[in-house]
Amino acid sequence: MGIDVQAIHIEPLESEPGYILNGMLSRYSDGHMEMFLNREWVEKDSGYDQIMETLCHEMRHGYQHSVVEHPERYIVSEETVNAWRDNFNDYKTTEEDGYDAYRQQSVEADARKFAERVV
Repeated sequence: MGIDVQAIHIEPLESEPGYILNGMLSRYSDGHMEMFLNREWVEKDSGYDQIMETLCHEMRHGYQHSVVEHPERYIVSEETVNAWRDNFNDYKTTEEDGYDAYRQQSVEADARKFAERVV
């Protein structure tokens, strides 16, 4: 996917009351990325498909960031690049904006569709 994910960590991840944070991707100033999976969620036997969907979902976020930062490297429409850039610049969280706003933003909808197709 043209991205630099150097590690996948399985550790406790805090989330808002009523929600379980399955995973997340962290980007660092030198360009590398690390993925984190929620240990509690993995240990409760979430199932292979759900774990793989989370991995693919987070990898897609890495791809989205790379496309926004280096659009010349990818075959992605300018409209999509701009939508992802705008979304990352005004990212919605469940805590501040609510669950629906979080799920409906373009980068999250795209990552879910990608992961569902792959798995």
